[in-house]
Amino acid sequence: MHLVIFETSAWVDFAPITLTRPVFCLASGMVTLLQRQLRVLKPDRLTLWVRPELAEFCRQRVLPQLHIPADVNRPLDDSPAILLNAAICRPAALPAFPPATALEPCIHFAPNGHVAFAAVQSPGLCPADIFDNSSRWQEVLQLRPIDTPQQLATQIADLIHENDKLITEDFADLSATYQSLPAGLFHAIGSANIRVGPDVQISPGVVLDASSGPIVLDSGVHVGANSVIEGPCYIGPKTTVRPLTLVRGGMTIGPACKVGGELAQSVIQGNSNKGHDGYLGHSFLGEWVNLGAGTITSNLKNTYGQISLKIGARDINTGKIFMGALIGDFTKTAIGTRLMSGSYLGVNTMIACSDYSPRFIGSFRFITDARQEPYELNKAVEVAKRVFARRNRPFTGVDTQLMDYARTAAETAEG
Repeated sequence: MHLVIFETSAWVDFAPITLTRPVFCLASGMVTLLQRQLRVLKPDRLTLWVRPELAEFCRQRVLPQLHIPADVNRPLDDSPAILLNAAICRPAALPAFPPATALEPCIHFAPNGHVAFAAVQSPGLCPADIFDNSSRWQEVLQLRPIDTPQQLATQIADLIHENDKLITEDFADLSATYQSLPAGLFHAIGSANIRVGPDVQISPGVVLDASSGPIVLDSGVHVGANSVIEGPCYIGPKTTVRPLTLVRGGMTIGPACKVGGELAQSVIQGNSNKGHDGYLGHSFLGEWVNLGAGTITSNLKNTYGQISLKIGARDINTGKIFMGALIGDFTKTAIGTRLMSGSYLGVNTMIACSDYSPRFIGSFRFITDARQEPYELNKAVEVAKRVFARRNRPFTGVDTQLMDYARTAAETAEG
């Protein structure tokens, strides 16, 4: 099967996290959307269709992690292909596709009208056709429609609210790749649903409670003394859980993070710090985020009503009663920061407010009680290089390119 995973202009609905990565690179459950799509569909050939500015990122950072022939933004050849929306979070619900020789052209639309997937034979079709809504793409939209269950995330709030279920589903497929829980000076509830990677350290007094869902501690995780971790939960490689931390169900904590305080039903993409007291709930954090001590997210209105997101001039009803904050890459909060329900903090945003922070703060902004001013790109790059050096990571040309593109993408998503 030739699988083509494509972005659309709906990437803006997953901002600010998608200002610096394709939609399929969003963390979800125990993996990224792309990793789950490939695991379930098992293609023998892959093409990624992304925004042109993200093509080099995919070539250097995504393709080397794959184990099948893959390319980026190459137009279709004469062979049949399956086009799959990058925001599909439950590919297991898709139909079993027949061999390419027996593949009949068809299309499936999600309830919101977006294309979830299509089986096509359309030589020359390319990502620009999708973004430009070309006549060639219009021909695809006229294919025979089929009705089938599918799970297309339409906004980042969907991934937050489905994260506990996605962790559980991933565990069913991946648990055999991890070790059973060894003996130690800690208390485990439901140890059959707990798995660990190599070099995991669990300090005395820790409680691992898998009674409501599985727990996976990946390689090199260190859990500090007297912490409590409730499932479903996935903690990525080389992450440190500070002593006395409460990690509640629905948490995905990406690689190389430091977490403390209380966390619940949230996703941290990776390389981020929430190492101190404070509450993080129903939120999605990018990479290289740093939350100062005492940073608190509200995730429930006192009216118990649905929470909206304000992104620039757009007011988006999430349809969710619980919703915390969306925080883009490289953003930092000062000590004691208070974030209201449905907050949006863009990429490279610096917040130092003694009162509640505004619900919308665009990318590359520095905000204090007195004023809000631009955060210059050269300063952002300088700080990012220092942050990378602390993790022994080189800051390469691709990173500079992504940082520069994030400013342009923010104008589209936040304007």
